[in-house]
Amino acid sequence: MKDISLYERVAPLEKNFPVKFSLHMGRCYLHWHEHLELLYYLSEGESVFCGDTMYRVRAGDLVIVNPGELHATYGGRFYCMRLSPAFFADVRFDNVLLMPLVLGDGTVRECFEEIARIKTEEPLGGDMEIKSVAYRLLCRLLRCYRTETLSKERSLAEKNKASRVGEIVRYIAHNCHEHITTASLASLFHLDEHYLCRLFKSQTGVPPIQYLNGYRVGKAQALLENTDRSITDVALAVGFDDASYFSRIFKKHTGMTPREYKGTKAR
Repeated sequence: MKDISLYERVAPLEKNFPVKFSLHMGRCYLHWHEHLELLYYLSEGESVFCGDTMYRVRAGDLVIVNPGELHATYGGRFYCMRLSPAFFADVRFDNVLLMPLVLGDGTVRECFEEIARIKTEEPLGGDMEIKSVAYRLLCRLLRCYRTETLSKERSLAEKNKASRVGEIVRYIAHNCHEHITTASLASLFHLDEHYLCRLFKSQTGVPPIQYLNGYRVGKAQALLENTDRSITDVALAVGFDDASYFSRIFKKHTGMTPREYKGTKAR
């Protein structure tokens, strides 16, 4: 299980081609990047966190992750299209904000299916064809699902907030086994405790301790699945010094006790 990082350093583009398209399955932890990302779902009843909201999506729905927006996926199968800022170098698309959720749009479906076909068949000129379909898709989204155009000042302010919360998220990722409280985070990052809690929730949708516990549970799941360590050892390894409290938090997040979870993965 990879560490959570608010800012995702996107791998260099292959041959400088500004569109990355792939099929994804499973979870992707909370992060943000400068790219526009489009998640087209193929499976039913999945959860996606985007911006400050948790969405429940169905097959055929599209989640739009605007540049600089925090997001996370929690399962399912979906096509992921990531468009680098270079894609918009010769068109007018500055600081455009798109709706986060598009439900069952036929044009969107056709575009994703067409790009998936091109990626599979790899015809001569496929890159050009993908770029043309991507432009058609973005034109559809721009005309039908634009919510507003952000000023440069607001865009910068939102990125600064995300960056500050990112420092906190990275600290949690690397120190989740330590004793962490909102007071200790506030002291470490030189913020008022109440302001830190408001800022963190505004960017992630959850309070810091709820986020911390969720991350610890995710780490615990990986240890239960992939090691023979006892439940008490797992609890201590991810930062819970009380096995009973660990069990309650684990069940709250997964619907199962750690023992039940370990049993299902052993089958």
